Amino acid sequence: MQALPALLRLDLDAWLYSFDCDSTDPNAGSAFYLPAVAGISPHAPLPHPHIISHLKDLRLRFNIADVDLYALLASSGSTLEHLDLYTEHVLPPNLLCVAFSSSLNTLRSLKWTTNPPLDVRSKIDELPTFDRLLPHFVKLESLIISATDVSWNLLALLPPSLQHLEVQAFTYQTPFRYSDAMIETLADHSRPFHLETLIVRDSGDVWSAEQVFLLGLACAARDITFTFIADEDVSEYGLEFDGA
Repeated sequence: MQALPALLRLDLDAWLYSFDCDSTDPNAGSAFYLPAVAGISPHAPLPHPHIISHLKDLRLRFNIADVDLYALLASSGSTLEHLDLYTEHVLPPNLLCVAFSSSLNTLRSLKWTTNPPLDVRSKIDELPTFDRLLPHFVKLESLIISATDVSWNLLALLPPSLQHLEVQAFTYQTPFRYSDAMIETLADHSRPFHLETLIVRDSGDVWSAEQVFLLGLACAARDITFTFIADEDVSEYGLEFDGA
């Protein structure tokens, strides 16, 4: 199959696809296959990752094998500007960091949603994926990230380019939660913050009203609009601190 240099945007719901690879042939590579639906062969291949190496905008909802996700990210990384990914299992940090290495200079917006089953706990003692990656993004302006993939040290790791940050918690067991270190980071005016908005979506059982208040005050002092949205009841518990 020939390359598709004009393909700049790909929107793929991989729950609708099966993945197949001829593991007996080292040169066969990998291919996505369409489902068996009316008028479409179940073995009609989607492009191999190297065919779509000029992507700028990639949206994935997937349950494909991790290795195939890594190949897709790595192959489009040198041109990728916008990435929106949803998965329901926690990905190993080491390999994911390698896959992202080629997009550190190009990504401008990133939405990374990890929504694991409630009985799956993050490894609190393991450095999360984006704690490792964030300081190395050069152009990243907008980040929506799951609380499973960052820690309480997030604010100290933000790239100077970042303007909009949202952290979403889907489980109680995450490495991202309130810490006094967040206040200390915001109070350090030697840090070149360009952050304009910070949104935290979490449970009111995890964040106390005092913690929300303290982080809101610290953000306001840096002209950052902080919004806390409790997942119990958005209309009742939503709190906003405007730094303007």
